[in-house]
Amino acid sequence: MPRVHDELTSTDHIPPDIDPPESWGDGFDRREGFALRILDKYWMSVFVERSFSAGPADQRKNLLSRVDGVLARCISCVGEEWEVRSEPTSANRVGLVVYTAKGKALAAGTGMLSGAGSFHFHLDTLYDGMTNSSGVEYHVEGSASSTGEWEVTAGVSVEDPR
Repeated sequence: MPRVHDELTSTDHIPPDIDPPESWGDGFDRREGFALRILDKYWMSVFVERSFSAGPADQRKNLLSRVDGVLARCISCVGEEWEVRSEPTSANRVGLVVYTAKGKALAAGTGMLSGAGSFHFHLDTLYDGMTNSSGVEYHVEGSASSTGEWEVTAGVSVEDPR
C-alpha cells in the first residue's frame, strides 16, 4: 500500500451524522469538539469533555488534576474509538495518552493550562511503525482558548488503500 502524508492546518465541525455513544455519558456531545479531515477522505471526530472545553479556568484545572481523567473521546471514519486520558505531572501541566477502545496506547504528549484558562497540547504516535489498523503516524499540536475555541494543526502519515 502506498504511504501518504498530509498537513492539517484547520479543524471542521463534527459531521451531523456522528453522535457520541450513550455509554460515554452526558459529558460528551457534538457541540464541544471538532473534526480533523485527512487527505479529503478520512476524518477523526474529537469530542471534548464538556466541562473541560467550555468550563472556566478553575473547572479546567480541577479536571486536569484528576488522575486518569478522560479529556476527549474520538470516533474515526471507520468506526474506531479512541480516548485521550490525562495525568497531572505538575501545577497546570499534564501528561496525555491516547488509547484505543481495547486499551492499547497509541500516542502520548503533554498539555499545559495557562492562568487565563487556555490549554496548549502536543501529541505524537509512540513510535514509527506502530501496529494499528492503517499504520497511522502523526504529530498533533493544538490549543483551546478560555472560551473553548480549538485551533489544531497536525502532520499525518497513513497507508492509503483507498
